[in-house]
Amino acid sequence: MIRALTVEWIEDAGFECQEAGSGEEALESFAGTDGYRAAILDVTLPDLSGPDLAQELRRRRPGFPVLFATGNLNLLPDGILEETATDVLSKPYSNQELREALTTLLGG
Repeated sequence: MIRALTVEWIEDAGFECQEAGSGEEALESFAGTDGYRAAILDVTLPDLSGPDLAQELRRRRPGFPVLFATGNLNLLPDGILEETATDVLSKPYSNQELREALTTLLGG
């Protein structure tokens, strides 16, 4: 439900969005194109942590913009934000907070 609403808000903001239900699904999708401009990752995924997924995405594309979404900042490994220069969107978040975070993430 949260993912579907987030996708709707992203698309309403004028962005294209591809959702993935797992880290593996995200990696498969990412491998198929260079067209992604950023990723919004939940910190906890069914098969791979958000921080681990972010590191893999950036291994494949250095500097790739990532935004973590979490309801519990304690789930983030110590130092991960500094290491990855990743922003965090705290759940629950509003449409406006998501738009502002995306705008900041994409440098505009």
